[in-house]
Amino acid sequence: MVKLQVKGFSLLEILVVVLLMGLAASTVMLAVPSKGNDSNTFDDLCHRYARTFAYISEQAMVESQVIGVYFTNEKMQIMQRERPDDPSLFQGDDIISQIIRQIDNYENYNWAEKKLTQIKSKYRWPEGVKVELQVGGIGYQTGSTTAGFKRESLTSKFDVKERPQVFFYPSMELTPFTLKLKNEEVNEEYTISAQENGRITLVRGSDNETETF
Repeated sequence: MVKLQVKGFSLLEILVVVLLMGLAASTVMLAVPSKGNDSNTFDDLCHRYARTFAYISEQAMVESQVIGVYFTNEKMQIMQRERPDDPSLFQGDDIISQIIRQIDNYENYNWAEKKLTQIKSKYRWPEGVKVELQVGGIGYQTGSTTAGFKRESLTSKFDVKERPQVFFYPSMELTPFTLKLKNEEVNEEYTISAQENGRITLVRGSDNETETF
């Protein structure tokens, strides 16, 4: 006669499974609304933008690369760096110098649109919505020209290139910025604030209700 012994799961194993399921569910909730939700109410759009920035911050860490966001008076676009045309620019540098050059080398990298599977790479501002961007003390708004939305370049070499004003780093740090969106038709306003430590908040202007992403 053969006896079958069935071993149950320990409490610790069950808790680990529940934790993993919770993390997976939170990731889906973060990613899906940005691309799969076609709702265009002003409230939904502002929440979508805030979730997008939070997702970009996580992706920069996961992919171990700097991700940029390029703003104009018509759109915002997620971008990634391309390798320099001349790889010899980095030869002979020690490891610390290479890291510094790769993080903050405006002149030696080109930027291109980044393709992402979970979110859009380009968002056009809705008609009737005024956008103001504040980055490091430099302000931009959609009432100005497209060129006025760009930061001053470090060299004339970059004047003809599109490059981000905001950068998300693998360390979860980012370029601090404030993005204000005002729907003048219904007189509603939202402010998205991103701090250097990666904390992103969304504030509704009418009642100052704050959400953190």
